[in-house]
Amino acid sequence: MTGQMKISPNLKIARTMKKITKSLIAISAMLIAFSCTKDMAETPVATPVEGKQLAFTAAVDDSRVERADDGKLSWCADDAFGIFVGTDINAKAITSAEMVADGTFIADGITSESGTIYAYYPYNTFSSQSTGTSDVWLSIAQGQTQSVKDVFDAGKYFTMVSDAAEWDGTTKPSLKFSAAGSALRFNIYDNSGKYAGEKVKSIEVVSDNALVGGYKYNLATREYDMTSSINRKAAIVNVAEPFAVGDNANAYMAVLPGNHTPKIVVRTDGGAHVFEFTSALVCTAGKVGTVKLNIGNAAVKHYVLYNTFDLMIW
Repeated sequence: MTGQMKISPNLKIARTMKKITKSLIAISAMLIAFSCTKDMAETPVATPVEGKQLAFTAAVDDSRVERADDGKLSWCADDAFGIFVGTDINAKAITSAEMVADGTFIADGITSESGTIYAYYPYNTFSSQSTGTSDVWLSIAQGQTQSVKDVFDAGKYFTMVSDAAEWDGTTKPSLKFSAAGSALRFNIYDNSGKYAGEKVKSIEVVSDNALVGGYKYNLATREYDMTSSINRKAAIVNVAEPFAVGDNANAYMAVLPGNHTPKIVVRTDGGAHVFEFTSALVCTAGKVGTVKLNIGNAAVKHYVLYNTFDLMIW
């Protein structure tokens, strides 16, 4: 027989309903499968950590300002280090206690049997791409905040490195940390008496050299590699608790070691006061320098009024 076969309207409806029913069943099955897969994906599966556990104590030489009740420099909960030992590169170690002066840190999954330990603080994932067994990426933030009046938030903006320590694979080594960066302390006063009531809100520094940013640091040789760094010649510290000019309070800024001939802008609730210097500040790793800024002479180019102190004076 040639030509098209005619189908009754009722048969068309029946077949259509059958197709819809099959489609709904298929969609329901897909949704159930998706739900089960989603549930399985969200269920954490414990993965055993291969290797041994390395426990060590970390003493702060001169770099933290958050203190315990006894006045000793202290670690906080969840502080983390990057560990380099043998073939283990950038293993993460986390403190086992809160607010202790000589805390115990634990690194899991260490595959090396023994070796020389190097460490840095705070931990970052970039150093996992290290090309050497002791090269790490460190950084100092361009935008900084002084949260508490006259207190430097060293734990936020400072990087620390440890002295080398030998590990025999069983005993607990002790690592001693010191600052890898430098810092400036700004002492702001007014001999003219015109600006004594103004409140300091922020300080901006522009340098002729790299002032903040990222850089490569060799834990073994204590050498900086600025050629592959991402750095900036300007930085700012915002003062969360503005203090009065001449209030015997200071503002702090973490900076990279080096020579900096700066322009410094002190912003108060009364305006901006600009200082230009004709000679360089020599910023040394592990040191803080005091820069004296007389608001009354802000329009005058300054020679350096600069003294260096050990960081532990913070």
